[in-house]
Amino acid sequence: MRLLLLTTLFSVPLFSLSGADWPQFRGPLGTGHAPGASPPLEWSESRHVKWKTPIPHKGWSTPVVQGEVIWLTTATEDGKEYFALRLNRETGAVEQNVRLFTSEAPEPLGNTVNGYASSTRCTSGPTTMPRRRWS
Repeated sequence: MRLLLLTTLFSVPLFSLSGADWPQFRGPLGTGHAPGASPPLEWSESRHVKWKTPIPHKGWSTPVVQGEVIWLTTATEDGKEYFALRLNRETGAVEQNVRLFTSEAPEPLGNTVNGYASSTRCTSGPTTMPRRRWS
């Protein structure tokens, strides 16, 4: 199993500009809008980038923000391990890397786009949990 490092870029995102929390997929209101924010319209590897942090494995979920904490999810490419990462909002430093669970025989993804860490977390204060939709 090889370790794939992804670089997460936070190009002064909407939630940083407004100073507000981004507790779930599509933001505080679930609309994808950050009231009062003025995000940059252009960025590059060095322009409008606050920090860069290597992230282990592969993730596809939306980061959630609560106070000074950013939560991300990541998983091994084979889907056998799933993690939650807690990052410092100001510096990008990884403060926690918690293995949430393992699976000896994960279900096939069914597509080539998403990874096993595609579900977006949600937060309501100091804790975070996966956001699930039940049919």
